[in-house]
Amino acid sequence: MAKKTPEQIADEEERTSSLGLLRYAHEYQRAAEMVKQQDDRSVVPYMLIAHSLELGLKAFLRSRGATLDALLELRHGLPRIHERAMGKRLDRLWPSAAELLPTLELLEAANHRQALRYIVNGTKTYPDWNVVNLYAQGMIVALTEHCLRDKFGGKAGAAEVKKNRGPRNVFPKPVPRKT
Repeated sequence: MAKKTPEQIADEEERTSSLGLLRYAHEYQRAAEMVKQQDDRSVVPYMLIAHSLELGLKAFLRSRGATLDALLELRHGLPRIHERAMGKRLDRLWPSAAELLPTLELLEAANHRQALRYIVNGTKTYPDWNVVNLYAQGMIVALTEHCLRDKFGGKAGAAEVKKNRGPRNVFPKPVPRKT
């Protein structure tokens, strides 16, 4: 793979916003809910919700100046990403962030050897679905205004976006299911 030019790096840095990462966190959280509703014994919702939480935490770090390389270096370790976000005072925007760590540790343990994506024999313990899903939803709600301000240049820019889209329509609505 060819080394990226400084221009390519700058372009990627500019195009990857905290709001974009948070939008993906929102989409993965919604997808997790949909899969869980269809099959409440599937492991897939846990993989999706873990990715949602990872993206939400990284959205916050991005809003606090983390580069894409810094986010990539964190890899996928949820407790480590959480620790870094707490160091940047995530708990000021979202007080429940301090309580999230045990749930992330359970998800991390359930994903040992990538067991949320591949068959790994043995018993696993998963966090309570309602708890982990509420954390993901809560984080997304708590970070939306913050990421809007980060992306659109402060309070006035965020207000303009919400005025144009409607305050509850920052993220796209799910596509209605055909019956």
